[in-house]
Amino acid sequence: MTRTTQFIPILLINTSDRLCKADPDVVAAMARSIDERGQRQPIEVVEYPDTDGGQPKYRLTAGLHRIEACTLLGRSEIEAFVTPEAEYTSTHEQRLEEITENLVRRKLSALERARNLMAWKESWLALYPERGRGKASKLSQNDITDTMSSFAEVASDALGVNERTIRRATRIVEKVDPSVLDDLALHPVADKQNELLALANEEPRTQRQICDLLMEGAAASVGQALDKIGGTVPGADDALWVKASNRFGKLPKQDRTRVYDAWKEEILAHFGLDDETA
Repeated sequence: MTRTTQFIPILLINTSDRLCKADPDVVAAMARSIDERGQRQPIEVVEYPDTDGGQPKYRLTAGLHRIEACTLLGRSEIEAFVTPEAEYTSTHEQRLEEITENLVRRKLSALERARNLMAWKESWLALYPERGRGKASKLSQNDITDTMSSFAEVASDALGVNERTIRRATRIVEKVDPSVLDDLALHPVADKQNELLALANEEPRTQRQICDLLMEGAAASVGQALDKIGGTVPGADDALWVKASNRFGKLPKQDRTRVYDAWKEEILAHFGLDDETA
């Protein structure tokens, strides 16, 4: 693949479709480093020629924190690896490359990983629509399971991520309201997959209530937020549930496993899985 290294105007770079938010603390630290030692690693962009013969435009594929850092320093240009649009067969191919780089090279939070895996799935199905077998609304449950298995197998081979992790991650993005995910992107809960999966089990209205409590600091976990609003995890008035939950949490691992096995069918049904896809 042909690419060049050049300085390009920051204002001509499209960063609107990023899967990960810029962390202000990381931006500030990077700005100090660039100010002291210079930009040691170029960003990566795809170049799109201007149809009217003006300046080309660029879409960012890697380096959001570096752009934000240079902007913070008042710089108008940034060094970049520039790849022409013609090097790709489609925008979906570009997206797959970008997401693969994110998943392989970057340390992502659980939420960032989930969003990247979901975007990888969407681009992969767009490139290989025959694997999706049409619109999900017209698929049988077996067809939906086949599509998910096919994607999970391919993604696992390409990204080095086990299939269970992929299914759990995509469930988060499919079930949680996008605005809630946006708000929680830099919250500590964003790095805890079990918390995000618990959030995915709630209705959108409850998800928003949980999010607001977390962002206000009125709750430190999804469970605490549910206690306050009377959601899936009951409050103190439901003594039987609380007692059972507390006792289960104190069981040795082997005894908890026996409980999982005894209620396996119901647990899988709750998460929309079966023995083959679990």
